[in-house]
Parts: sequence; structure tokens; C-alpha cells
Amino acid sequence: MEGIKIKRRNKKCVVLGISDALKLKYTIFSLFFIYIGMLLAAIPTLMQFIILNIAAVSARASGMSANRYIGYDYDKKNLKKRTWSSVRLFKKNELLIIFLISSTFLVLAAYFLNMLAFILSPFVILLFIIEPKIKKYTQHRHIIMGLINGLGIFGGYIAIVGHIPVFLSIFVLWLGYGFMLGGSDIIYSMNYINFDKKNKLKTYPVVYGRKKADLYSIYFHIISFILFLAFSILINSRAMIVATLISGVILAAWHIKIKKLPNISFSYYNGLISTILLVGMLITVFI
Repeated sequence: MEGIKIKRRNKKCVVLGISDALKLKYTIFSLFFIYIGMLLAAIPTLMQFIILNIAAVSARASGMSANRYIGYDYDKKNLKKRTWSSVRLFKKNELLIIFLISSTFLVLAAYFLNMLAFILSPFVILLFIIEPKIKKYTQHRHIIMGLINGLGIFGGYIAIVGHIPVFLSIFVLWLGYGFMLGGSDIIYSMNYINFDKKNKLKTYPVVYGRKKADLYSIYFHIISFILFLAFSILINSRAMIVATLISGVILAAWHIKIKKLPNISFSYYNGLISTILLVGMLITVFI
């Protein structure tokens, strides 16, 4: 009996380790924007909603495992990252296996949604592989990363109707997401400026210095606020306008607080903003 208990506990540790290594708890931020994209298409059936969630979590796992696999050797050398679950609990090849499994789940989920989602899924996986390598070539990887992650908004729409959206509002929302996440990533990368300099990795803090990088993060978030507001006006939603204004106050408070706490996590604020915007969208659709 004791041996069985130990095995069960080990399995639980592995599941929790994978979840922590891939930061699956942060999926909620991107997931809520995927829901907004979904609601721009139509109200889904229960089966569509379930499969969409499977695809979204699989995409998160695929993208993060690719990121952690490609950056594994850097993470092992980085004093701040070597304690991460992705380094501490997993070998490099194990992360590759997780990537292959999660990518397979993504493709299968896309297949059961519709043919267009299925056809596009390998290209999404390819972007997951390319994105971690960008920091070697350009400091603009912050906004590129944000825009790649923001493709989930289109994914939410395509999952429901099976065709590519061609209306302006969803592109404005996508750009807003990209600049918001890009601004957050600039702040996050300040924690690793010395390591990135030493290893010739390009980020805004490395190329422009901390003060200018901080200004760029503010500019990015101002642009994202304007774009979210433009999106709200384009879809003629008072609820979304109010939600965007509240989000703008949160972003401003975030930057004020950051000056006092440089290592503050951006995930909490991103999650809060995505929740507020989703609530605004739900009110728009159902009320």
C-alpha cells in the first residue's frame, strides 16, 4: 500500500511540475482574449467551447515547452532561472517530448473544430518554435512575441465559424493585445538585463538601457489602451468602453507601483485586465 501511495504522489508531482514549468496558470490571460475572439464570431455550442479550451491549453503548453526547450541551455546558466521547474525537474529531451505531445493535442483539437483551424495549426506551432529564437536577432522581440500570442484571438474566432475574419475591430484588438503583452515583457526582461548582456541577447533594456526601456513599456501600454478603446468604439459597446477605461486606470496604477517594486509580477495585472475586458464583452453580447 505504501508503494502505491508513493507512486501516486510522484505522478501528482509530475503533473504539478509540468503545470509550473509551462506556467499553465497564466493561460487565463490569453484564454480570456481567445474568448473575446470567440464571442466576436458567435456564441459557441458546448462541444465547440470544450474543444476550444483543449486547443487553447494545448497551444499554451506547446508554445511554452518550445520556449523552455530552446532556451534550456541559457536557463541552466542563469542564476535566476536555474531554479525554475523547467530546469530543476525536467531534462531538455523531456521538454521536447512535452512539446510534441501538446502540439499533437493542439492539431487534433483543431481538426475536431473545423478544417481551417486544422490547416492553420501547424503554422501556429511553427511560430512557437521561431519566437524564442528572435531575441538573438532583434530587440523588438517583445512586440513580436505579443503579436504571436495574440493570434489566439483569431483562433477563437476561426474555431467557431471556420473562416478568417476580415473586419477591422478584431485586428485592432489583436494589435492592442500585442502592445499590452509587449510592454509587460519589457518590464519582465529588466530582471535579466545583466545575463542578457553577457549572452548577447537583445531586449529593450539591453539595447536602450533601463530608463528608456521603462518609457517604451509605458508607450506600449498607452498604445494598447488607445487600441482597446478604438475596438470598443468600433463594436459600439458602452460596456467595453467602461471596461477599457477601468483597465487604463489599472495600467497607470501598475506603472506607478512598478517604480517602487521593480520585480513585481505583471501576470496578476494582465489577468485582471483580461478579466475586466471579458466581462465587458460578455455584457455586450448577452445584455
